[in-house]
Amino acid sequence: MSTTRFAVSIIIEWYNVTHAELSRATRMLTALKSQAIFLYRDVGDSVRLAPPLDLIIVFDSDHFEEAQIRQLIDGVIGDCECLTLRYLPASGQIIANRKTPGQPLRREKSSFFGQRFDP
Repeated sequence: MSTTRFAVSIIIEWYNVTHAELSRATRMLTALKSQAIFLYRDVGDSVRLAPPLDLIIVFDSDHFEEAQIRQLIDGVIGDCECLTLRYLPASGQIIANRKTPGQPLRREKSSFFGQRFDP
């Protein structure tokens, strides 16, 4: 059986996180980490990640310091070889207008999740 390998980016727009429960964001990140571990490490599966999952966090730099975002996300993700974290500050106006600034950074396969995503 051959194995199909993918390079995948997930872009999370960390916009309006103050209007959602922080526990939702934590659940989402925990689920993504779990799925990345499964797809990256499990030998014998027909579909696997080639490099680690590329997680791009686009956040509103008008309202958040990068250190705040990193502290929260790093607290959930920790040191995980299955995930690469990248942080991209953007103006809230750009994010609100749906001009996804993380899109040019993505790998061959991408998914976009807004603040309402709940696994």
